Amino acid sequence: MKAIQVWNATKEYENSVIALNKVNYSFEYGKTYTVTGESGAGKTTLLGAIASFIPLSSGEIFIDGEPISNFDSKESAMLRRHTIGYVFQSYLLNPRLTALENVVLPMLSEKKRYSECANTAARLLEEVGLSGKENEFPYHLSGGEQQRVSIARALANSPRIILADEPTGNLDEENESKIFRIMKGFSDAGKCVIIVSHSKESEDYADEILNLKHGVLVDR
Repeated sequence: MKAIQVWNATKEYENSVIALNKVNYSFEYGKTYTVTGESGAGKTTLLGAIASFIPLSSGEIFIDGEPISNFDSKESAMLRRHTIGYVFQSYLLNPRLTALENVVLPMLSEKKRYSECANTAARLLEEVGLSGKENEFPYHLSGGEQQRVSIARALANSPRIILADEPTGNLDEENESKIFRIMKGFSDAGKCVIIVSHSKESEDYADEILNLKHGVLVDR
């Protein structure tokens, strides 16, 4: 089943740099995709456009068959809250909150009971291998552990699509492998997972590998 359809997606910035050039591709549920390419190839722009962070200059992106180009800020926020979970390379955890509280945070806007949110957060932390670390602050966690907290946070509202932008760029090989195994587990459970990565190991976990070059999808 199609999760995302990218149709003639083009993004040109004011300095005439074309980050995406008529990109066409369909992403399905139950698969992990790795997007490769040199720096500046358009990989992060593609993820940002899918997540509705970055507006296209032309073309369209459909999520579950619905075009997102005309979404207002509220609709875009709802898309990212319920449908898309975004994992950043730099973790972006709140240093004043514990691991559990960082994962709870996205759920509070849903007006759920805190106890319910905390139980969900604890379960998600256990799923990413951080049981027993719930009350640790980010500065007490390793880089790999912080990234796993950020993954648990991205899953807080049960999104169907996971977008990860260089999720292992700051990690050693052991933690890199852990992150890719976790991501692959999500697609095995039926989610659509798209990983932007320079790591060759990411390709070992991918069902499909895409290569961007100067904003164009090219054959490997």
